[in-house]
Amino acid sequence: MRRVRRQAPYALMNLKIFGPIGPIARSVRPLVFALFLLLDRAAKFWAMSSLARQPDGARRAFLSLGLYFNRGISFSLLGGHDRLVLLASLAGLAVISLACARSEKIRTMRGIPLLYAGAVGNLSDRLAYGYVIDWIYVGLHINLADVWLCAGCALIAAELAKSPERA
Repeated sequence: MRRVRRQAPYALMNLKIFGPIGPIARSVRPLVFALFLLLDRAAKFWAMSSLARQPDGARRAFLSLGLYFNRGISFSLLGGHDRLVLLASLAGLAVISLACARSEKIRTMRGIPLLYAGAVGNLSDRLAYGYVIDWIYVGLHINLADVWLCAGCALIAAELAKSPERA
């Protein structure tokens, strides 16, 4: 009797468009990246035109919407060090690109299009405005690009845990 291997319970992990399935995946991955980047840009455009700017330190409900200009990196760290933050953002994108260039396994991971979309979305804000446009408050200020970065990292971590051979 043949043993049936259990599938991962993660719904996104089982979506074939995010996985290494050959030439179709290679052509769909840029579309996935573009879709998530477009969603982030559209949401930020909407936030800039529709939401009121929130003053620093203002008290608000745990889950609320409001415009916040983040001059720092994650959790507003290094705020006021604009050049250092820009260099850190560029270095992060370079590390992702280098890892993808050096490893077929990393390049074909399901979370890479999300990771790129999040990194490029926030970096484009930094280059255009000098800050990142955050508009969702959940105990800290975030935007969709931050969600894409976290989801991409989670997908990559789950894949690495699933097959731990060296990337």
